[in-house]
Amino acid sequence: MSQFVGKWKGNKASRKNFEEYCKMTGVPEDLVEKYRNATTTIEYENEDENWTMTVISDAIPAPRVFKFKLGDECVSQDAQGQGIKFTAVINSDGSMVDSSSFERMGWKPTTTTRKVYGNKMNVETKTGDATMSYEMDK
Repeated sequence: MSQFVGKWKGNKASRKNFEEYCKMTGVPEDLVEKYRNATTTIEYENEDENWTMTVISDAIPAPRVFKFKLGDECVSQDAQGQGIKFTAVINSDGSMVDSSSFERMGWKPTTTTRKVYGNKMNVETKTGDATMSYEMDK
């Protein structure tokens, strides 16, 4: 679990299937453009069973802070004020898996898998037949 703790910066050059994923999941074009050019940092903090994930991006007006416990559903809002629900778990292989759904995507089930290899985190997000992946650097 401790491998996730710290600040992770998104590596835009490593993105695969970003455009296709956005189109297949119905992300509005203005948001696609905003996210395409964004620099995003995610910081994970962990104290006992309590986790905090802080998302900082120049694509959103203010940092988004999500507090959760592994295995418990977290209900919140995205930067546009629409609903988000997710449940995060750590699997036996050391990966963190978020099962989520987003109001702006019609509550379609989405799975994001994060795996840490040293100072790199591989991230893969799947919604239906759409898959996007990228790396984050510590």
